[in-house]
Amino acid sequence: MSWMNEAEIEWAYEQHQHKINGGGDAVRVLKEFKDFANENSDGWAYCRAFANAAKQLMRLLQARGVNGRMFPMPPITEKELRKVLSPIKSLCTRKKLAFVPHVSSKKSVDR
Repeated sequence: MSWMNEAEIEWAYEQHQHKINGGGDAVRVLKEFKDFANENSDGWAYCRAFANAAKQLMRLLQARGVNGRMFPMPPITEKELRKVLSPIKSLCTRKKLAFVPHVSSKKSVDR
């Protein structure tokens, strides 16, 4: 797993933001978390606590092909998404940060 820089996150967001449920939610949360890090710290590239909290999310997205595969991305289940968001929620709780990741309640899958 490699760390996703700001450009990679923005590219993934542009490519996958309109997907239903899992994939779209996952890239949206990562982009929002990256933006939050930029606004509330030295920045995504410099504050490792944010990237470390998002490590599982980035790993899941990369495994599902948001880094440029041309074939369809397998769906990310709600259970998988909630699991990888746990470290982000934990960091925000410990540091008393106002970021709350939200996922849609749609039951459809990515296509």
